[in-house]
Amino acid sequence: MDKCRHNKNLKQINALIKKIETSSFEEHYKILEKIEKIDELYINEFENYLKKNGLSKKTISQHAGNAYFFWNDYYVEHFYDSPFNAFKELDDFLGYFFPRKCMWATVNSLNRYVSSLKKFTIFLFENDYMSSKDFSNVIEQLKYHKEYWIDSLLEITEMTDDEDVLASFEGLSKYDSWDFSYKKTCWCFRL
Repeated sequence: MDKCRHNKNLKQINALIKKIETSSFEEHYKILEKIEKIDELYINEFENYLKKNGLSKKTISQHAGNAYFFWNDYYVEHFYDSPFNAFKELDDFLGYFFPRKCMWATVNSLNRYVSSLKKFTIFLFENDYMSSKDFSNVIEQLKYHKEYWIDSLLEITEMTDDEDVLASFEGLSKYDSWDFSYKKTCWCFRL
């Protein structure tokens, strides 16, 4: 994709983001779908980039899926902002959202996300979709914050097995709006 097309995409995304603020419920999701279609152009280009670098179809699919989840399912749908600003929320995504909201969150899956986002960042930088300053910040964050994210994940997964945490749900009256088994299940599945 050339620089002119990229700038046109950015303007289109920013215009759509502004529309979200005043949109109805039905329009809201149509706008998000339009943004996702534009984002898919970059994800498809990322897949081709990985293919040129000799990665297997399975690995390409995993990296592209992880990048898409971070860009669209997490960032655009939660912050209503251009996906090109997503990396400013990397700590929130890998340190809070991922361990608490993604049932598949394990140390191995977190490591895969770090690897995927590193490759995605390199792709964005090499294609002039990201500044050198932003690139350096993201790569540094992926390198030096990884242990913190793993500790956060382990803390959450250990809490789901902690008798004291689970016992704190006991003693609820029958008038509580959440029954014990539901709360225990939600906590265990990090919802």
